[in-house]
Amino acid sequence: MSELNAPAVTITKALSLSESQVGFITSVFSIGGLISSTLAGGLSTKHGLKISFIITTIFYTVGSYLESIAHDFFWMLTGRFVSGVGAGFAIVFVPLYINQISPVQLRGFFGSLCQVSVNAGILLTQVLAIRWANDENWRLILSTAVVLGLITLVLVILVLDESPNWLVLNKHDEAAGFSILMKLRNNDRSACETEIELWKQEKRKHLELIESNPQLKNLNFYNYLTDPNYANSRKVATFSMLGQQFAGINSIIFYGVKILNGMFPEASILINCMVSVSNMVITLIASLFLDRLGRIPLLLTSLGLMGFASVGLSVGVLFDNSALTVS
Repeated sequence: MSELNAPAVTITKALSLSESQVGFITSVFSIGGLISSTLAGGLSTKHGLKISFIITTIFYTVGSYLESIAHDFFWMLTGRFVSGVGAGFAIVFVPLYINQISPVQLRGFFGSLCQVSVNAGILLTQVLAIRWANDENWRLILSTAVVLGLITLVLVILVLDESPNWLVLNKHDEAAGFSILMKLRNNDRSACETEIELWKQEKRKHLELIESNPQLKNLNFYNYLTDPNYANSRKVATFSMLGQQFAGINSIIFYGVKILNGMFPEASILINCMVSVSNMVITLIASLFLDRLGRIPLLLTSLGLMGFASVGLSVGVLFDNSALTVS
């Protein structure tokens, strides 16, 4: 995701890229992710999450490989797009899998660890960049993603079990689902039987809701966007996503080193690495309080702190105040 952040200047020179080409290479990652995340639900429902994870790891392994060997704009662009497709799948499949295998009382905590893992990956790329963001070694940063992708692919094939929820509700293989759930619940037969029965009840309620509301049978993305019955849901989703984008974290992830380079040319990579450390630590701390304090209080606190920090950063940049910018 952020592997091009620190070595961006070096890659621009090595591949003779223009500023617009660099921007396109950066943004095409999100385009690939948008396409795949839209298709992810149907893929996981039809084929299960294990197959979905295999497809995901293939995409981001191949994408990272194309990036690591790229010698021109086209191949770097293609690699970023393919990597983005893999990331889009992952951002849907991983939380879904975690939600389906986690105990109910710990779903919030385990679900938030998905974002902690994303931040850990961002931090890893920044740490690697401290030594490798130069003319000789920048490809090693991208090659590391290939190695991690291959390791993940092997682990998914050999170790990862299918979602017991999918096996029971979609494949109707209750015996296999029960067997996997027993391993996840420390062989507590009673708890597993109760949980599977809850899954079935939820599905029955869902089907009954569809039967009593015929318009839900033909519900699609267009209907969701235009049907007034979903107005409140659309508002919450839209403003939450807009708030996340306007918070400015994406500009730090993709362009942090470039932003800092004008003020701290010798230490921009290290400072950006420190930003990634703080991002991961705060996310981990928030995950510990997610189920205890609730989503809305933490979200409002986060928005307030981000707004305050953004004002400080803007003032620091405008008045060339290094201390304020870093803090």
